[in-house]
Formats: sequence, structure tokens, C-alpha cells
Amino acid sequence: MGNHSYAAGNACSVLATVVIYKTSIENSEAVQALLRCFAEDPALAAGFRLLLYDNSSEAQAPPQSATVEVSYHHDELNGGLAVAYNHALGLAVKAGIPWLMLLDQDTRVTAEYLHEVLALQPVAAQDPQIVAFAPKLAGITGLRSPAMDFIDSLHRQVILPRWRRPLIVPLDTYGLQYQRTVAFNSGAVLRTQAVQAIGGFPTAYWLDFLDMAVFHELYRHGGYLFVMHSTLEHSLSVEEDDFLERSTSLSRHRNILSAMTHYVKTNGTAWERLLHRGWLARNFFSLVVRRGGLRFAIASLSQAFTYSTRPRAAHSQSASATTATVSDGQR
Repeated sequence: MGNHSYAAGNACSVLATVVIYKTSIENSEAVQALLRCFAEDPALAAGFRLLLYDNSSEAQAPPQSATVEVSYHHDELNGGLAVAYNHALGLAVKAGIPWLMLLDQDTRVTAEYLHEVLALQPVAAQDPQIVAFAPKLAGITGLRSPAMDFIDSLHRQVILPRWRRPLIVPLDTYGLQYQRTVAFNSGAVLRTQAVQAIGGFPTAYWLDFLDMAVFHELYRHGGYLFVMHSTLEHSLSVEEDDFLERSTSLSRHRNILSAMTHYVKTNGTAWERLLHRGWLARNFFSLVVRRGGLRFAIASLSQAFTYSTRPRAAHSQSASATTATVSDGQR
């Protein structure tokens, strides 16, 4: 790992938040990786505090032998990601913790990533426009995050290939992104004050498109995303071979479409809303030829015509599947 020096010294500068759903703390890859890294490196652990936010129906006992301060919160009603993240934001504000790390339960956290987060603190201290850090996230099909804002990506449909900006950042990307760029929730590290300034995490996005909405607002308020060197492995349910065959997948697809439509209606122009309807039509044709995809294709086509929204997503806790689904239709 090499030598690392942190401006934060022994003060906690990052609240790492893992949202858990229908899994035990012992089986959460993210939680276990964090506890292992902190146990192996006390100097690293000194920079962090850990929040476990459990959306499962039954409460669990938090880890008893952790080398960092651990908070546990159980929400049996499963209020969604925005509620969980706003709870974490309130905790960070109350404790005076300047950075908020968001993690899905199955993200494979590494010590290198954690060290890089702390090593970048002095850089951020010199530039208040740095409002977020994000690693690159890789799934089954390759790099998936960070990527273009979905609204910006809609314009790719009417731009010749040679003039298109890459949908997903190249692997060697590093540093501030002055063009609007979004990252999956998981792995993102957000400046607490910046999230406060945009009013916290918007509860209109119960699950899907929450990451998109937050980064859109951070950029609108003059902030920028800093892309890290680190790359983390991250599981995406929509990339798995049997996704279209699962009983809950159609409901999830419909709710992704609903959240997507709300996002474009809220932030896009009339032209971009028209481009989005075109995207939905293209999504219909890409799905109709896939095994088990007819029902999903019909849902996309129906969304293009009705252009309706619903208030919340289905009970499927995966903070980053939104952008993955969006990307599939833009490749």
C-alpha cells in the first residue's frame, strides 16, 4: 500500500454508510471488507466512523469487536435509500464529519480505495468546488461508473459517433470532471456541506435515479466530481443472465422507467423529453429480441406513450442498478 499521510490526523473525516437489505451483516461484502481493513490498519481506521443502516424486516446485532465507532439503525419499514442517506447526513452534520461515504452491501471495498479517500482530503481542502470523490466501478460487463448524466447522454442519439463524448469515463480518467458527470451511489464520497446545500437527498427518488439526481444538483450548484484512481468490483443485478426471468424484475423495470421519466421531466428541456421518448422506443426494440424480454419491451413502449411517473420503486435494494440499466440502452 505504500506510505500514506493524512491532513486529518487522527480526526474522523469520513462517515462510511452501508445500507443493508435482506442480508446479514456477516454476509455483507462491504461491511466485512471495511471491518477487515480497519482492523489491519489502525491509522486508517482513525479517519472513519461506520454507520450500518438496515432496511431488513428483522433487526440485527451490530459488530462487537470493531476497531472503529459503529452506529446501527434499523428501519423495518424500508423507507428507501434517500431516507437512509438523509439519516447518515444528519449524523455527519451532528458529529461534524466533513465527508459522507455511500456503500451498497455488496461493493468490494479495498484498503487502497480507503487510503486514497483520506489522501485526497488535503486536495479537497484547497478547492471547495470538489464536492465528491468517486472510484471507478466495474461489473460483469466492464466499467460502469462514473458516466455521463442521463440527460446529456440522450443527445448522443442525434450526434455522429465520432463527435460523441464517451458514455462511461475511460479507465485512465483521473481528477476533476468539469463536464457534468455522475457516479453510482456506492463508493461515492460526498462533501457533507455540499449535500446540505442542495437540501439533502431528494426523497422523490426512493431508490432509482437517486444518484443521478444528486450529482445533477451538485453540478448545478457549481460543484464538481473528482474521479479517483481506485477501481472497485460491484455487483449489478441487471447484468445477471437471469434478470429478465425473475418474478420481481418487471416491477423493478417499470419503476426504473418511472423514476427516469420523473428525472427527465424535472430537469430536462422539451427537446430532451422528446429525445427521452425516442430512447424508450429504442429500448423497446433492444429488449423485444431478448429471451424473456417481451414484457419489458412493452413496458418501455408504454412508458414512451403515457410518460407517467409513480411515487416509489419496488422493494429491491440495489443502489446502483439504475445507471446500469440506462447504460445498456445507450451503448
